[in-house]
Amino acid sequence: MFSSTLANALLKLLFQAVGIANLADDAAVAPLTDLQLALHTDDPGVGGDQSTNEATYGSYARIAVVRSAVGWTVTGNDVVNAAEVLFPEATSGDEVITHVSVGYLGAGAGTILTRAALGAILGAFLGEADDEVLTIKGHGLSASGRVSFYAQEGQALPGGVTEGQLYYVKTVPDADSITISTTDGGATVNLTSDGGGRAYSGIPLRVTGAPAVQPRIAAGALAFSLN
Repeated sequence: MFSSTLANALLKLLFQAVGIANLADDAAVAPLTDLQLALHTDDPGVGGDQSTNEATYGSYARIAVVRSAVGWTVTGNDVVNAAEVLFPEATSGDEVITHVSVGYLGAGAGTILTRAALGAILGAFLGEADDEVLTIKGHGLSASGRVSFYAQEGQALPGGVTEGQLYYVKTVPDADSITISTTDGGATVNLTSDGGGRAYSGIPLRVTGAPAVQPRIAAGALAFSLN
């Protein structure tokens, strides 16, 4: 597992173009000055690229965010967008945006640096085999809410939970635990092995051309973690 110091330095290298002394430098020839944000109608997945499940509404385009402290704030092992991100206003189409990714290219099948469901970091979660309950301290979720899960360094997700999938909250046994389902009110997902990681609240966005909707991500609302 990366130390907290190294995780913080790696995030600053990737998102702020800050070198790591005696270990890594920003590219000496034509370094990237921006990172490209893309919207997706479903999780692009671990093996996907920037075009996987990408939004197609009328006038959609990826948005460049400068690779510096002006564009990104790094605190500890987390990074968030430092300013509001505005995507083009829809001129046509009707689709639900569920995920956002950060990559290298302004168009085409570029490499994804990281991805997450639209929403906010809830924190660490744990699940145990042969159980249905996921523990997320002070989660603040309610039944029918949306939630997604991502593995973190040195820890695998519980069996039965797919990374990046947007689940529905089935029940809320207490302030620190939930059960989940793949559909609203559907069968409860049973955990088949122990595991944990990071949990995110899910806030899908419906984009339409009439009335015209302009997707926007508030400052600090796009959060990624390296743990």
